[in-house]
Amino acid sequence: MIKNNKIKMIEETVEFAENLILILENKNTNDTISNIILPCLHTAKTYVEVKMFESPEIKINLSKAAIETSYLTDKNPKYAPLYSKIRVLLEEFSQI
Repeated sequence: MIKNNKIKMIEETVEFAENLILILENKNTNDTISNIILPCLHTAKTYVEVKMFESPEIKINLSKAAIETSYLTDKNPKYAPLYSKIRVLLEEFSQI
């Protein structure tokens, strides 16, 4: 059950980020989301799917995604919801 909830949380965050790409016109921001943030989220999700909850790769990738999203949020506050979702994920996996 824990596994499914965590996977669902990551999937929702991935979907949110993908939807942002569809409405954004800034190529640099799209590149950051597509080439850095989404791969980090997918890597974390893969480790959760194979029940490797203790793997440092989960926290490393979520941290990297959070850092990149914080840079985007500093430039434009409209990315704050994405940053918030990633921070929640990071907190959830820090409790494991």
